[in-house]
Amino acid sequence: MICSNNLYDVLSSFILIYVFTNLASKLYIMKSKLVLLVVTIFLSAQFSYGQMYGKEIGIEVTGASGSNLGGVLGGVLKFSFVSETVGENFLAFGPSVRYQYFWSNNSYTGIQANGSILGFGGYLHYRFFNWFYVGTEAEYIQNPFNQFSNWTPVGFVGGGIHKDFGFVHLNAGLMYDVIDGLRDPFSQVSSPLANNYFIRKQNPSNQTQVGGYIPVIARITFFFPLAR
Repeated sequence: MICSNNLYDVLSSFILIYVFTNLASKLYIMKSKLVLLVVTIFLSAQFSYGQMYGKEIGIEVTGASGSNLGGVLGGVLKFSFVSETVGENFLAFGPSVRYQYFWSNNSYTGIQANGSILGFGGYLHYRFFNWFYVGTEAEYIQNPFNQFSNWTPVGFVGGGIHKDFGFVHLNAGLMYDVIDGLRDPFSQVSSPLANNYFIRKQNPSNQTQVGGYIPVIARITFFFPLAR
């Protein structure tokens, strides 16, 4: 039998995922960094009252390639609070910090360039059946490709595979950027993570023509338990 507290946790998690996603979708229009900060703090406070199952450090490698022409190196560091809800289903949430360094060397023109991307945000994942997860993630990312706005919001919703291997928990899934999906590609600068998109739109009337990319990225994160 599911106790009322556990049922409340499950319902609260899905309601907050819905609310958080809708706030993220409106974040670009509102252009308010304070909203994301308040929502992240609210999510942490909402679930901190419950019994904590453990804490984790998450590492997501977002770039690890290079050549004489250029490359990128960096990732996302996450800190998780993990709370058991129903049975062996868990709620994981916490803050995240992103850092990426990139460089380029155009041998034809002799122009060299380099830069970095810094970001911060929060996330909320619901892990169930020891095999799957759904969740939402939001970040404010320093955008070196946009001369009009130094910081760009991103807001993802999605899910995928979650597996507990004991010493490490693996997350592998697809995330859709709601905010970038609402941007006007002709008048607004896209997400600084747009180079990670891999699904292209196709013209239904002409199958040989392809359009822009759908704002979907693949994410693989390794969570290492700190305490149980």
